[in-house]
Amino acid sequence: MNPSETLLLVDDEAVVRRLATTVLRKAGYVVLEAGDGREALALVEKHPEPIHLVVSDLSLPDMSGVELVVRLSAARQGLRALFISGHLEAEEAPDVPFLGKPFTSAALLEKVREALT
Repeated sequence: MNPSETLLLVDDEAVVRRLATTVLRKAGYVVLEAGDGREALALVEKHPEPIHLVVSDLSLPDMSGVELVVRLSAARQGLRALFISGHLEAEEAPDVPFLGKPFTSAALLEKVREALT
């Protein structure tokens, strides 16, 4: 399996974003990165190609990950999401896959694949 889907990774922690991006790109994904919700919205607006999955922290400095996904889904029908967080906030979006921080590379790849299928 050689994935080629495009992912939008949104996390305000630069170290987490950098490491997750490296893991996902090595696995074959195209990764767009944003440090907050506003940056993510602007990036999606400028990216006409499909985005298959948003991987977002639940706690962003300018809006919640849930709010971000709701706003992105309004512009991109059928957009899938995976939430990541170091806090137990999974109950905020019970129908969306969740991955707790810290996570391993294998766990990230497994959850991303799960969220895409």
